[in-house]
Amino acid sequence: MSTERPVRRAALLKGKRHLAFDPVQRWFEGADRQRAMRALRVHLRAGRPVFLHTLRWSQPNRFLEDVAADVSLGTPRIEARVLSVGPVSGKGALQAWSWLMSALTPLLGRSEARGFAQAVSREGYRARFRHLLAGESAGPVRGLFLTGLEHLHFDVVRDLVDIVQAAAADAEGPARVVVVLAGAVEPRLPDSWISLTLPDYGAAEAGEAIVEIAGPNPCASLPAVHRAFGGVPAMVERLAAEGPRGLTEVLEHRDAVWRRLGPLGIELRSAFTIVQSDTALGLRLEALAQGTLPTVPELDRRLARAGLVRIAHRRGRAETVLRMPLLLDLVDTA
Repeated sequence: MSTERPVRRAALLKGKRHLAFDPVQRWFEGADRQRAMRALRVHLRAGRPVFLHTLRWSQPNRFLEDVAADVSLGTPRIEARVLSVGPVSGKGALQAWSWLMSALTPLLGRSEARGFAQAVSREGYRARFRHLLAGESAGPVRGLFLTGLEHLHFDVVRDLVDIVQAAAADAEGPARVVVVLAGAVEPRLPDSWISLTLPDYGAAEAGEAIVEIAGPNPCASLPAVHRAFGGVPAMVERLAAEGPRGLTEVLEHRDAVWRRLGPLGIELRSAFTIVQSDTALGLRLEALAQGTLPTVPELDRRLARAGLVRIAHRRGRAETVLRMPLLLDLVDTA
């Protein structure tokens, strides 16, 4: 199904361009994740660099692949590619830069520069990446979407932010390469960068994902799945893969949830166990199990990076809530 997704996105956008109206589409257009997608498209077409803050299990690759399909249509046309930097997890700065440059050079449609193999320092790699961002004077604008920045050496993350900023300042006219960096990190961003947060699925989006993967389901069961799992994309999609029978079992028998989640459930339990070993974080989770609370940044940011809570801004005030009701099973038994 995933290979057909860009085709469906293109068909949807072409239909809108001819003033077609889908009476159901308003539910998707009003969802938080769709609003984030629209905002990202606007900034990309304006040539602005974007940092997309993601939580664990939020499926940023799938989100950005949809964005890439969207911006390949319209004006200016952007040829975007999504690259996960997960393979460099745990690598040093120079190793990470070497892997990045090997991957990004063909991705951005540039041939290897003579002398590239002699780059042996961060400054050498920084200069090479800056050259890549200069792009070609003709042809479509290119988009570079890097995901999983939490796996990348933090010095390299800072290098990427600095170089994109410098390339934008040096450019004469619109940017030839637009950049999205996505990850569960919080680098210091210059004022010219746009900071967005990738939300979880809303109820309509969770229903769409379930139907796309599992086929038609009774409408009454779709909101129940969203309520049970908080719209966390990886969780919703994993359970949808179990099919209608698996979804029914999950909604009727709470114990079936953990069995059906499989390795994803093990990941969630592991993340909770690690956090629970810190007394302050464990007590904070117990407090959040009672309901939404004002955000305590020094604790809640760590919990958010672990994928266990969501920080929302309402009426100028930051509030924190458990990311999914499923976590109450673990808090109660801790």
